[in-house]
Amino acid sequence: MSIESSLWDIIPWLTERSSDWKSLFRDIHTHQTTPSVYLTLTWLAILRTGRNSLWTLALLSLPGTLLHELTHFTVGWLLGAKPVSLDLAPRRVGDRWILGSVSFARINILNAAPTAFAPLLMLPIAWWLFQHWLTPVFVAGHYAEWVLAGYLVGCCVFSCLPSWIDIKLGTPSALVWAGLGYGAWHSWMLV
Repeated sequence: MSIESSLWDIIPWLTERSSDWKSLFRDIHTHQTTPSVYLTLTWLAILRTGRNSLWTLALLSLPGTLLHELTHFTVGWLLGAKPVSLDLAPRRVGDRWILGSVSFARINILNAAPTAFAPLLMLPIAWWLFQHWLTPVFVAGHYAEWVLAGYLVGCCVFSCLPSWIDIKLGTPSALVWAGLGYGAWHSWMLV
Protein backbone atom coordinates (compact mmCIF):
# COMPACT_ATOMS: atom_id res chain seq x y z
CA MET A 1 0.00 0.00 0.00
CA SER A 2 1.43 3.38 -0.95
CA ILE A 3 1.62 6.34 1.40
CA GLU A 4 -0.68 8.37 -0.85
CA SER A 5 -3.47 5.78 -0.83
CA SER A 6 -3.20 5.30 2.95
CA LEU A 7 -3.50 9.08 3.45
CA TRP A 8 -6.72 9.15 1.43
CA ASP A 9 -8.18 6.28 3.45
CA ILE A 10 -7.54 8.05 6.77
CA ILE A 11 -10.28 10.61 6.21
CA PRO A 12 -13.52 8.63 6.26
CA TRP A 13 -15.77 11.17 4.54
CA LEU A 14 -13.40 11.28 1.55
CA THR A 15 -13.22 7.51 1.07
CA GLU A 16 -16.18 7.35 -1.29
CA ARG A 17 -14.71 10.04 -3.53
CA SER A 18 -11.06 9.36 -3.00
CA SER A 19 -10.56 8.29 -6.60
CA ASP A 20 -12.08 11.59 -7.81
CA TRP A 21 -9.84 13.60 -5.48
CA LYS A 22 -6.76 11.59 -6.39
CA SER A 23 -7.33 12.06 -10.11
CA LEU A 24 -8.01 15.78 -9.64
CA PHE A 25 -4.78 16.18 -7.66
CA ARG A 26 -2.83 14.09 -10.19
CA ASP A 27 -4.28 15.99 -13.17
CA ILE A 28 -3.52 19.41 -11.69
CA HIS A 29 0.08 18.56 -10.88
CA THR A 30 0.82 16.63 -14.05
CA HIS A 31 -0.79 19.04 -16.51
CA GLN A 32 1.77 20.37 -18.96
CA THR A 33 1.19 24.02 -17.96
CA THR A 34 1.59 23.55 -14.19
CA PRO A 35 5.42 23.71 -14.10
CA SER A 36 5.27 26.82 -16.27
CA VAL A 37 2.82 28.46 -13.87
CA TYR A 38 5.17 27.65 -10.98
CA LEU A 39 8.13 29.03 -12.94
CA THR A 40 6.28 32.28 -13.71
CA LEU A 41 5.29 32.65 -10.05
CA THR A 42 8.90 32.05 -9.03
CA TRP A 43 10.11 34.80 -11.40
CA LEU A 44 7.41 37.13 -10.05
CA ALA A 45 8.63 36.44 -6.51
CA ILE A 46 12.24 37.09 -7.55
CA LEU A 47 11.26 40.36 -9.24
CA ARG A 48 9.22 41.36 -6.18
CA THR A 49 12.09 40.68 -3.78
CA GLY A 50 14.40 42.58 -6.12
CA ARG A 51 12.57 45.74 -5.09
CA ASN A 52 14.82 45.91 -2.03
CA SER A 53 17.70 47.01 -4.25
CA LEU A 54 17.05 49.52 -7.00
CA TRP A 55 19.81 48.31 -9.29
CA THR A 56 18.82 44.67 -8.89
CA LEU A 57 15.24 45.58 -9.74
CA ALA A 58 16.29 47.83 -12.63
CA LEU A 59 18.45 45.11 -14.18
CA LEU A 60 16.02 42.24 -13.57
CA SER A 61 12.98 44.11 -14.83
CA LEU A 62 14.64 45.86 -17.79
CA PRO A 63 12.68 43.87 -20.45
CA GLY A 64 9.43 44.61 -18.61
CA THR A 65 10.32 48.27 -18.16
CA LEU A 66 11.18 48.54 -21.85
CA LEU A 67 7.84 46.97 -22.85
CA HIS A 68 5.97 49.10 -20.30
CA GLU A 69 7.40 52.33 -21.71
CA LEU A 70 7.07 51.17 -25.32
CA THR A 71 3.35 50.52 -24.83
CA HIS A 72 2.95 54.08 -23.51
CA PHE A 73 5.00 55.40 -26.43
CA THR A 74 3.18 53.38 -29.12
CA VAL A 75 -0.38 54.01 -27.91
CA GLY A 76 0.43 57.69 -27.34
CA TRP A 77 1.87 57.96 -30.85
CA LEU A 78 -1.14 56.20 -32.40
CA LEU A 79 -3.58 58.50 -30.57
CA GLY A 80 -1.75 61.74 -31.36
CA ALA A 81 -0.23 62.40 -27.93
CA LYS A 82 3.11 63.20 -29.65
CA PRO A 83 5.77 61.35 -27.61
CA VAL A 84 8.85 63.55 -27.26
CA SER A 85 11.17 61.41 -25.14
CA LEU A 86 11.70 57.87 -23.92
CA ASP A 87 13.96 57.41 -20.89
CA LEU A 88 14.95 54.01 -19.45
CA ALA A 89 17.58 55.24 -16.97
CA PRO A 90 16.53 54.67 -13.34
CA ARG A 91 16.44 57.86 -11.30
CA ARG A 92 15.35 59.00 -7.88
CA VAL A 93 12.62 61.63 -7.62
CA GLY A 94 11.96 62.58 -4.02
CA ASP A 95 11.45 59.38 -2.06
CA ARG A 96 10.55 57.28 -5.14
CA TRP A 97 12.50 55.56 -7.89
CA ILE A 98 11.42 55.88 -11.50
CA LEU A 99 12.67 53.06 -13.73
CA GLY A 100 11.62 54.69 -17.00
CA SER A 101 9.38 57.35 -18.46
CA VAL A 102 7.87 58.69 -21.65
CA SER A 103 7.05 62.38 -22.11
CA PHE A 104 4.28 63.61 -24.40
CA ALA A 105 3.61 67.00 -25.98
CA ARG A 106 -0.15 66.64 -26.58
CA ILE A 107 -1.89 64.64 -23.88
CA ASN A 108 -5.57 65.50 -23.74
CA ILE A 109 -8.74 64.20 -22.12
CA LEU A 110 -9.39 61.72 -24.94
CA ASN A 111 -5.94 60.14 -25.30
CA ALA A 112 -4.77 60.26 -21.68
CA ALA A 113 -6.52 57.09 -20.44
CA PRO A 114 -5.53 54.80 -23.32
CA THR A 115 -1.96 56.13 -23.17
CA ALA A 116 -1.68 55.90 -19.37
CA PHE A 117 -3.21 52.43 -19.13
CA ALA A 118 -1.43 51.04 -22.21
CA PRO A 119 0.85 48.75 -20.13
CA LEU A 120 -2.21 46.59 -19.42
CA LEU A 121 -1.79 45.43 -23.04
CA MET A 122 1.18 43.42 -21.75
CA LEU A 123 -1.19 40.91 -20.11
CA PRO A 124 -2.35 39.47 -23.46
CA ILE A 125 1.31 39.48 -24.56
CA ALA A 126 2.24 37.51 -21.43
CA TRP A 127 -0.63 35.09 -22.03
CA TRP A 128 0.41 34.58 -25.66
CA LEU A 129 4.05 33.99 -24.64
CA PHE A 130 2.88 31.54 -21.98
CA GLN A 131 0.69 29.56 -24.38
CA HIS A 132 2.90 29.63 -27.48
CA TRP A 133 6.44 29.69 -26.11
CA LEU A 134 6.75 28.90 -22.41
CA THR A 135 4.60 25.75 -22.27
CA PRO A 136 5.74 24.27 -25.63
CA VAL A 137 9.46 24.58 -24.79
CA PHE A 138 8.84 22.86 -21.45
CA VAL A 139 6.99 20.01 -23.15
CA ALA A 140 9.83 19.75 -25.71
CA GLY A 141 12.38 19.54 -22.89
CA HIS A 142 14.31 22.72 -23.76
CA TYR A 143 14.74 23.76 -20.13
CA ALA A 144 17.22 26.64 -20.54
CA GLU A 145 14.90 28.29 -23.06
CA TRP A 146 11.98 27.49 -20.73
CA VAL A 147 13.63 29.42 -17.87
CA LEU A 148 14.28 32.37 -20.21
CA ALA A 149 10.68 32.31 -21.47
CA GLY A 150 9.43 32.15 -17.86
CA TYR A 151 11.55 35.17 -17.02
CA LEU A 152 10.08 37.16 -19.91
CA VAL A 153 6.51 36.15 -19.04
CA GLY A 154 7.21 37.13 -15.42
CA CYS A 155 8.60 40.49 -16.56
CA CYS A 156 5.48 41.15 -18.65
CA VAL A 157 3.15 40.35 -15.75
CA PHE A 158 5.31 42.24 -13.23
CA SER A 159 5.50 45.37 -15.39
CA CYS A 160 1.97 45.46 -16.79
CA LEU A 161 0.48 47.48 -13.98
CA PRO A 162 0.32 51.23 -14.59
CA SER A 163 2.38 53.33 -12.18
CA TRP A 164 0.78 55.77 -9.73
CA ILE A 165 1.68 58.59 -12.10
CA ASP A 166 -0.06 56.71 -14.94
CA ILE A 167 -3.16 56.23 -12.80
CA LYS A 168 -3.17 59.88 -11.75
CA LEU A 169 -2.84 61.01 -15.36
CA GLY A 170 -5.34 58.55 -16.85
CA THR A 171 -8.16 58.55 -14.29
CA PRO A 172 -9.91 61.79 -15.38
CA SER A 173 -9.80 60.64 -18.99
CA ALA A 174 -11.05 57.17 -18.00
CA LEU A 175 -14.01 58.80 -16.23
CA VAL A 176 -14.81 60.79 -19.38
CA TRP A 177 -14.61 57.59 -21.47
CA ALA A 178 -16.83 55.78 -18.95
CA GLY A 179 -19.37 58.63 -19.12
CA LEU A 180 -19.33 58.58 -22.92
CA GLY A 181 -19.72 54.81 -22.89
CA TYR A 182 -22.61 55.00 -20.44
CA GLY A 183 -24.27 57.73 -22.50
CA ALA A 184 -23.92 55.69 -25.70
CA TRP A 185 -25.26 52.56 -23.98
CA HIS A 186 -28.15 54.48 -22.43
CA SER A 187 -29.05 56.08 -25.80
CA TRP A 188 -28.92 52.69 -27.49
CA MET A 189 -31.14 51.13 -24.83
CA LEU A 190 -33.79 53.84 -25.37
CA VAL A 191 -34.04 53.07 -29.08
